[in-house]
Amino acid sequence: GLPVVTTRIPPLTEIIQDGVNGLLCPTDDIDEFVRSIRSLRDDPNLHTAITNTARERAVANFSIDAMVDKYVKIYEDLVSENRRKRGQQ
Repeated sequence: GLPVVTTRIPPLTEIIQDGVNGLLCPTDDIDEFVRSIRSLRDDPNLHTAITNTARERAVANFSIDAMVDKYVKIYEDLVSENRRKRGQQ
């Protein structure tokens, strides 16, 4: 339920979209971290928007149901590919 403020390093940059579902700062730039945290404190709309977007993304992509669906799809693709390679349908 809290927005994320983190560094611009992989894999975090693959998960966090700056200003959308979190705030990204250059590594070791303490002043930017302070500015980012203060911007969340001073702008309740930004805080709420980032928090809500992050939660929606987490639920959509990382809930148990979403993860199970993704694993099932991976297994289905693997079985399909294996059958295709063997000339089966």
